[in-house]
Amino acid sequence: MSLLIGVNNQCQGLPLATYRPELRELLRLAVPSAGGRAGRVVMLPTPAWGQSPYARNYDPARIATKIDQCNTVAQEECQLAAVSFVNITDRTRAAEPTPFANDGLRYSGQQWALRTLPIMRQLLQ
Repeated sequence: MSLLIGVNNQCQGLPLATYRPELRELLRLAVPSAGGRAGRVVMLPTPAWGQSPYARNYDPARIATKIDQCNTVAQEECQLAAVSFVNITDRTRAAEPTPFANDGLRYSGQQWALRTLPIMRQLLQ
């Protein structure tokens, strides 16, 4: 089972204090859904959405700072829940011009697969 949250919180301007308890609750629900095995849950952090078409009217440096703060919380909460945290943010920051989904915010399904498949394969070995 994979879990990816945080982008909507940031786009809506929600505080980090809201993100942490929401993530904690989702992790609490995810482990039983994965057969009670925390090792079967993988958390993907917030990607570099500052490069998306949606973000063209936002400050990219501020977005990057918020992403880093959000990802720090996610990593801490994953460690507490014994869930794998797979940092893909650097991969998305280094991305060449990338196709995005129709909303202009999220990476296309194909891009997610290209960026996460090698990491997921390593975890499954």
